[in-house]
Amino acid sequence: MQERKINIIILNYNGAGLLEKYMPSIAEAARMSKHACKVSVIDNKSSDNSVVFLRQKYKDVSIYEAKENKVLCSFNDYLETID
Repeated sequence: MQERKINIIILNYNGAGLLEKYMPSIAEAARMSKHACKVSVIDNKSSDNSVVFLRQKYKDVSIYEAKENKVLCSFNDYLETID
């Protein structure tokens, strides 16, 4: 049986406070998964310190910085960049 690959994708816009509160449990869940699991954050042009926070505290999290805030449609742009 082929191993499953999981990508937990989080859409963020000025959510530094929420990321600080919830990323520890999300990152731990990804680490504890029996499947290959990664965490990705789509940042929708945040003006707070969301991206800085992620880069400093969660170096294993993939960060996609949207060129413009397309709200939920930013998922489409991100999905075009992954295999």
